[in-house]
Amino acid sequence: MESDKFIYDFIGTTQPILPDGEIINGVEPEKHETYNEYRFDDAQKLLSALDFDSPIFKSSQVNMNRKFLFRGHQDASWNLEPSIFRDKLPEGFEISTYGNRKNRYNVHKGARNFQYECVPFLNFLDSMDNLGLFIEPECEELLKAYRIMQQSEGGSFAEFLPLQKLLKQFPSDSQQRCLALAQHYGIPTRLLDWTSNPYVALFMATEGIDLFSTNNKSRFAIWVMPQTLLKGAEIIKGMSFVNKAKIDNRNIVAQQGFFTSHIPPFENDKWEHVVHPNDSKRERFPYLDEYLMDGEDNEQYLKFLEKFNSKPLCFTLDTELVSPIRRKLDQLNINWNTMMPNLEGAKKEAKRQIQIRGLY
Repeated sequence: MESDKFIYDFIGTTQPILPDGEIINGVEPEKHETYNEYRFDDAQKLLSALDFDSPIFKSSQVNMNRKFLFRGHQDASWNLEPSIFRDKLPEGFEISTYGNRKNRYNVHKGARNFQYECVPFLNFLDSMDNLGLFIEPECEELLKAYRIMQQSEGGSFAEFLPLQKLLKQFPSDSQQRCLALAQHYGIPTRLLDWTSNPYVALFMATEGIDLFSTNNKSRFAIWVMPQTLLKGAEIIKGMSFVNKAKIDNRNIVAQQGFFTSHIPPFENDKWEHVVHPNDSKRERFPYLDEYLMDGEDNEQYLKFLEKFNSKPLCFTLDTELVSPIRRKLDQLNINWNTMMPNLEGAKKEAKRQIQIRGLY
């Protein structure tokens, strides 16, 4: 854990991001407990709010800009919840004595049974290794134990024990690069992906919107997350901030991607006491915004939040108003060809062009 002096110095130098309730481009925030939502009614106002001279970037410090990470949601009702915890467990997943077997929170935290998360990742590691791609030594150790278990005929507890011990510290710091790659390629994980480019987030939020749909009444969202808030959670609460997943992946470079994880392993040498967060009703893991704004049981973090004096921001816009956003992204040459500079990106862009012209 970081030294108390380092944490004290960090809290002391923390600068407020936005006073709670500040108006942006004429839009007052709708205040939620853990974030402020700005419901824009005009695409140009939203674009201006994300532009380099927007008030959200202006700092009280000379020649300094505030820094954010961005995330796009095609539906504004979606929460900041890692993909592995969004769905119910599949039929046939056996678990007993720990409540509802389809509740991933109960299974993960109560039964400490997280094969539903680790097995897809281990299969991804196996494929990476077969392709000759680099995987870290701790990933190799995990993969070796998994292969031994797979090759055993009886599947005894003794054969599973080495893997079980390793999984208690999953994911370790060195395993997070491969975990981020898995997340990027669609394997459900405990990570959330972000970008430092607001226009990339805009593209991810709007690329799937069908302008010709007769049922186009929802809103899309751009989450605007202060990097100072993430840094505070990292050094005080132990949240992981992953920005080292660029090896073997040009897509993450093109998308200026980063990853966060606020669900810790069960055992971690870095922290004396691992605290598994949960929501106020203890029925699920908290969404990231809930986790970031919770300082109830952590005096140091509460002081940081008081000094920080802001919340995550969520900019939303009606999907029917997306056309100017599309034109801006076309002007910036942000599309699947540039976001995924490979044949997969070319395929996705070809389909997108057909879809946005209503040719399906």
